Amino acid sequence: QTVKRRVQIFLLVASTALSIILYVLIQTVEHPVQVFVLAVVLPVLSIILYLLTQLSIPTILTYPWPSPSPSCERKTSSSDLKTEVVLAGSYNPPHYGHLEMITYLARRYKKVHVVIGMNPNKDYAVTPVQRAKLLERMVDAKLAEEWKCKVKVEVVSDYIWRYAKSNGAKILFRGIRTWEQDGLEEQSLHKLNLWGPLVVGLTWPLQTRYMEGKPEYVGISSTSIRNLCSTKKKEECLKALESFTPKEIVSDVYNAYGSI
Repeated sequence: QTVKRRVQIFLLVASTALSIILYVLIQTVEHPVQVFVLAVVLPVLSIILYLLTQLSIPTILTYPWPSPSPSCERKTSSSDLKTEVVLAGSYNPPHYGHLEMITYLARRYKKVHVVIGMNPNKDYAVTPVQRAKLLERMVDAKLAEEWKCKVKVEVVSDYIWRYAKSNGAKILFRGIRTWEQDGLEEQSLHKLNLWGPLVVGLTWPLQTRYMEGKPEYVGISSTSIRNLCSTKKKEECLKALESFTPKEIVSDVYNAYGSI
């Protein structure tokens, strides 16, 4: 956090310096073409500087995650309670680690869009729609009424950053085990979420934040659940699954993944 704060200060100073330089140069340059080039090049350099910084120093929420502000708990006015966020993932299948993150975000923010990305040209053993239904059952079974009404599960075939923008979300969250384990894989998606809005959407990128999992659930992965369903006998699998996913959806998870 200290490093990130220093980078933010640096960006502020650098942007201010670029603005001053631009103003001085415009005052001293007489040719209109040169003025136009300066007016375009310097802001572009500022944007590139910002994006490179975001790529090199991502925002990572380590566990324990920051507690929701007291005003959130009292349900009074706060910036978080006015903010909608997206938690994107494959949820293939959903498990306790996902549930913990969804619960935290629902307590902290106005609305949580739990998004499953879908490629219309890809065949899935368990479709995104099936996974969305599992997620909805899990949320309905485990979240308190005051929090579950703030969670919306969606399957999205478009860019997730575009869905977030069109639905008024301000922050894009990604759940990870740790940055050391998943950071390399996440970098390509992080680049897409930074450059995509600028190049494709001609709009400013969203904040992207990475949530490291609760330590007791870091060992749980969707891959291990799929392997369990495909290798164990039904009764043995159902019993084992209760350690990975809420018992309310254990049978549904087995029915979806046991035949893969």
